[in-house]
Amino acid sequence: MALIVAAGAIAWWPRGEDGNPAPVTPTSAQSRALTFADMEQFLRGHYALLPDRVDAAWQNLSPKLQDKVGGYTTFLRYWRTVKSVAVSQVLPRDGTSVNFTLDVILLDGGVGTEERTATFAQIDGRLIVDAIETLTYTMPSRPGNTSPPANATTSRDTATTSPQEG
Repeated sequence: MALIVAAGAIAWWPRGEDGNPAPVTPTSAQSRALTFADMEQFLRGHYALLPDRVDAAWQNLSPKLQDKVGGYTTFLRYWRTVKSVAVSQVLPRDGTSVNFTLDVILLDGGVGTEERTATFAQIDGRLIVDAIETLTYTMPSRPGNTSPPANATTSRDTATTSPQEG
């Protein structure tokens, strides 16, 4: 421990074996209540990483969600098919989740839209995406196709977990 005197106040700061200040390890006790603004900012930042920075986006997912999407290779394989992705709307849902619209343009020219719910958690004080649920999915339209597919939209009852869930 080192004694620090600043502006007449005395404080003890823990020191590591090398004499430098010991790192402060966040704990769940240091987590604070999430706000809608926290969740929206994190979500928009997460999708802004994609499709170019898949490694960084992968780190934003909880281990549970990483398993659900089929692992890193599956996640990477999907995002290699995407030209661009944008979060077009985020709405509050509850204290740990939001509903949002995700617009995706594929490299082959397909365009799709998904309505999703993202649930957030804090691990050691760090915000992460813990779950993604697809509520509706509009199948990608392809250039030159003048009519939508007969089964263009699915609901959460028929939607399945897909690799892009993160």
